Amino acid sequence: MTTQTTLLNSATEAVNELKNLVYEGLECWSKAGKVLVSLLDDHGYTYAQLQKECGIDASILSRFEMIGRRQLHPPLLVHTSAGHRQLAKAPYSTQVKYCDEPVEVLVLRDGQPDVLCVKVGDLTTDQCRQVFGKDGNVRDIPAQRAYLASKNAKSPSPDAWDTPYAVKGKNVVVSRPCTLDAKTLANLLARLA
Repeated sequence: MTTQTTLLNSATEAVNELKNLVYEGLECWSKAGKVLVSLLDDHGYTYAQLQKECGIDASILSRFEMIGRRQLHPPLLVHTSAGHRQLAKAPYSTQVKYCDEPVEVLVLRDGQPDVLCVKVGDLTTDQCRQVFGKDGNVRDIPAQRAYLASKNAKSPSPDAWDTPYAVKGKNVVVSRPCTLDAKTLANLLARLA
């Protein structure tokens, strides 16, 4: 056996060990969540008592309680993408399903609707707003079509604006790139005063 083969085997073993440890860790998190729920429900413990005895912050205890009550799927604790953050708001069964399966995303290609299957971790922020409702549920394609239609109806095209800015209370809202001359800027400042 050559040195290169030995190193490759060693690296492969290390990768497998890492993968196994992560999965074991997730399983331990599930068990910790169940134990925490038992301590809270069956033994009358409070977060303050557990913080004192275990040295674990209340925000972490809260996440473990959510895991123990099957409100949060454990892998979502380690994912940080916008899609995973939105998925964490969904019902537990939806979290489990879309941790592994892609979601359908309605897109326009050459003016024609098309459906893409996208992993939750690969969704853009705008796609997250389109795919997930405020309650965390995944919108089906007709609901996404309605969402996009309402979004487009709310934002008029830049050509519809008379000026590239508007005064709202004590603020100037600039809606598109523009150049302001000194006179216009002085008028805006006077209106804000």
